[in-house]
Amino acid sequence: MAPRILRSAGRSGRWVARAALALALCGPALALAGVPVARVDGVVIEQHRLDRAVAAHATAQGRNVAGVQSPAAWRRLVREALDRLVDEELLAQEAMRRGHGPRPDEVTQAVLQARAGLHGPAAFEILLEREGLTEAGFAARVGRQLAVERLVARELASDPDALRGRLVSLRRSARVEILLPLGGEP
Repeated sequence: MAPRILRSAGRSGRWVARAALALALCGPALALAGVPVARVDGVVIEQHRLDRAVAAHATAQGRNVAGVQSPAAWRRLVREALDRLVDEELLAQEAMRRGHGPRPDEVTQAVLQARAGLHGPAAFEILLEREGLTEAGFAARVGRQLAVERLVARELASDPDALRGRLVSLRRSARVEILLPLGGEP
C-alpha cells in the first residue's frame, strides 16, 4: 500500500510516485552519462558521446538501434562507432597541432549558420540538450570540426588513401585507451 502522504494526495500523489519510480529506474543510466569509455592522448570520450555515435552509425547503416538483437552485432556496432570517435579525436588533435584551428570569428559565424539552419531558438536549445552541450561546448565542437575540415582539404584531399594512411599513422603514435569492455570479437 502507498505511504499515507501519497494516499491522501490522490491522483497527484500517484503521479509523484510514478515519477519517483521512473527517476529511480533512470538513475543508473543518467549516472553513466559522464563515464569515460576511451581516452585519446588524455582526451576523454564519454559514454553519452558513444551512445549518440552508436545511434548515428546504426542510422547511417539503415538500422534501428532497438532492432539489434544479436550481442555480436551490437558489439560490432559499438566497436565501429567507438573507432569512428577515436579517429575523429585523432584528426581533431592533429588539425590543431598543425595550425588548422579557425579564428574565433569563423567559429562564431559557423555557429550562427548552424543556428539559422534550425527552426528557431527552441530547436537550438533542444539540440544542445540532446548533445549534452553548453553553447560554449557547441562552439568548441564546431571549431574542432572546422579544423578537421581544413586539415583534410589542405593536406589530405589530393590523395584518396592519404586520410586512411594518416589515421593509421596517428593511431600508431597516439596513446589510445579503450576503457569500455567490448567482449570478444563478433
